[in-house]
Amino acid sequence: MDYDNHPNLLEYKDLEVEEIKLIIYQLLDTIAYIHSCNICHRDIKPDNILYDRFNKNIKVVDFGISKNIENRGNKK
Repeated sequence: MDYDNHPNLLEYKDLEVEEIKLIIYQLLDTIAYIHSCNICHRDIKPDNILYDRFNKNIKVVDFGISKNIENRGNKK
């Protein structure tokens, strides 16, 4: 497990519109990847999104209540 001391999104009070757009894009991309691995996070909130303002990257954390989801397609 990595140690990451970047603040979560609640700790930022002065985010600019372009930063918010980038965060949302990265968050949606991250959620799509997590779902492609058949994992549902189930606790996405600003507390669980760390933001590295210098590198403009997010990390989604706290998978404590995440769930492995099954494919629910047609059963043969």
